[in-house]
Amino acid sequence: GSVRYSFSIIGNHEEEEEEKVTLWEKGKQFSIETKEAIILKLKETGMKEEPFAVASAMTFGYKEELTKELRNDYSLSGASHILALSGMHLSIVFLMLTVLFRWRSLVTSVIILSIIWTYVFITGMPPSLLRAATMLTIWEILRKTRRFQNPLNVLGVTMLLLLTIEPGMLWNISFQLSFLAVASILIYAKEIEGMPWRHDDDLEFGIIRKHGISIAEKSLSI
Repeated sequence: GSVRYSFSIIGNHEEEEEEKVTLWEKGKQFSIETKEAIILKLKETGMKEEPFAVASAMTFGYKEELTKELRNDYSLSGASHILALSGMHLSIVFLMLTVLFRWRSLVTSVIILSIIWTYVFITGMPPSLLRAATMLTIWEILRKTRRFQNPLNVLGVTMLLLLTIEPGMLWNISFQLSFLAVASILIYAKEIEGMPWRHDDDLEFGIIRKHGISIAEKSLSI
């Protein structure tokens, strides 16, 4: 009887642990398993180690195949950020889709957003891509309804939606840095653009608005 009672307690405890797993956590786990299955299939294609490591990192955020030497090379060149999935990657995908679907009807918008969210799912749903995908979705809805599109408002609504779905995401460092970086860009972009540029003796930079010379034109003339 005591043994049976002990097993019943263990069984109840396991059921309680299963109940604690939220739908979001189950979806996140399934997303990660899907990404790992895709990575495994890519390994079977016979790609060389270094190209596979870079391709898997840039497209799926899978960095386990990156060697220390390869990481150092990208770090020294200042291009290590391209190995981490961010809103930039999703923006590139979105831009390619908008070029492909030039006629932006309601149907094409739904198709584009469906592809975007599918990509976010198969990459393991990192916070940076969730933020970017949610912002793009809100942006498309506002564009279709002809509403005023304030980037800071879109960013704020995105944060509220994600935290409503998963409040624990607030303590994720990737989530914090992603929102802080975008908020900083949106807040200080105009101020930075209007700042006077310093002129060096060897190389001249800046925007000479009086003469209508842009940065690109000035750089080409040097």
